[in-house]
Amino acid sequence: MKHFSRVFIAVILALATAALTPARVFADSLPEYIGEIKIYMGDHDEAASEGFTILKGDDGKPADLNKDAGSTAIGAKGNKAVYLGYKTTNKRSEAITDLALMNMRGGYDVAEYNALLDRQLAQQVLPFIADFQEAINEYRANCVSGNELNRNRALYVRDALNKLTDDDSGQPLGDLLLNENVYEIAKRAYDALSDAEKEKEENTFVKVYNRTLDSLSDEQRKENADIAAIILQSNGRAALILQSLITRAADTGDDTWFGRFSVTTYEKLLTTVDGSPTDKIKKLAKLYDDDAQELCEMWDDFKAHLDGYDDAVARLEEERARDLSKEQATVEAYDPETATEEEIREYAFAVEAIRQNAEVIANCENDILIHDYFETVDYLDGTMLDFFTQDTEDIEDDITVLYPIVASLSKGQRAGLEFVTLEDLILLGITDENGYKQARFDEIEQVSIYLGVNREIYQKGGVALTSDA
Repeated sequence: MKHFSRVFIAVILALATAALTPARVFADSLPEYIGEIKIYMGDHDEAASEGFTILKGDDGKPADLNKDAGSTAIGAKGNKAVYLGYKTTNKRSEAITDLALMNMRGGYDVAEYNALLDRQLAQQVLPFIADFQEAINEYRANCVSGNELNRNRALYVRDALNKLTDDDSGQPLGDLLLNENVYEIAKRAYDALSDAEKEKEENTFVKVYNRTLDSLSDEQRKENADIAAIILQSNGRAALILQSLITRAADTGDDTWFGRFSVTTYEKLLTTVDGSPTDKIKKLAKLYDDDAQELCEMWDDFKAHLDGYDDAVARLEEERARDLSKEQATVEAYDPETATEEEIREYAFAVEAIRQNAEVIANCENDILIHDYFETVDYLDGTMLDFFTQDTEDIEDDITVLYPIVASLSKGQRAGLEFVTLEDLILLGITDENGYKQARFDEIEQVSIYLGVNREIYQKGGVALTSDA
């Protein structure tokens, strides 16, 4: 099957840079970062003297985040007005990029907070890692694969992930995840326990995980990632980038998932399971229906890309003809050491104009090439274009038409399905090994996955909470 020698998924580059850009507020059109915040309860009389600006509502008055709670004279717990104060900074390194908000109604203490962290690990983080480990395993296998396409794709992802660093190990994330992580070590220790031992309170998987982590030497901590901390504590955008990139590096098959899908039909899938016709239908539904429903939720968005073909052609011509010579000159002449506020402002607008132009061109090219490619590939009684432009309502009426797609995905791709779009999957399936060789990440600075995160709120004993917290 024909594949394309270009990096369709170069949008990862934009993802890795723009997604970690700190939140900005604009004053007089000069971009600034939010560098510090403070919560005021009851009143905000001290804010001005402390250098904080109070967040205001649409009416221009200070916004009570605990709306209506401060309207009575009682002033009891939970009945006070709450105001948000903030300071801004021009320094990106001082920017806040992530916030954790808690609604404390009750008098938590340290022990209860520690139990809360353990519950979050047990109910959300560790079950997620158990599934996502499939994608990590395929990423590792592909980095040393004899299959050139799989290896180049995984190395492309590794280089992108290496722009994110883990503070605990001091390692770039792409290299770090090639090693065994703490989850895998803890899982091995837990599986070695007898059923009777697993019933004991001190041997829950969370406690085995925590004991395993505590037992690691300094050298081991540099090699074995605390994957639970990475998922739970990292900057939310960094976590999404990690999950999205690892999913892109999954699939150890000799062919891409798209190649497998092009020769798979629902009728063929029925022959892969045993039983009566009714039993076969039920078995396939059990295997594929949940992920098919997830794909169905992506259908409208991807179909819109295909339906917008003519608009993409016109927009591409328009954006390619756009004159950005002035903006290019502004960027080339910019000197951060001597720049005035006006030059900073002009530079920011120039960079954004160039970025938007490049993004629109890349998206239009993707839409056009996918559309044209689909027209050349036969599937069922028509082409892939016919298949992927079916109305969402028709797909919802017969979700089994998506089972062949799900069946063609690897375990790792299915584990990370919520972190990629249908267009991402298509681009992954039709890019050849040469496309990934073209990618370069030299101009992207490394950044911590914990950028802007106050990690103390995740450390046991690091935060003591009271009713006023």
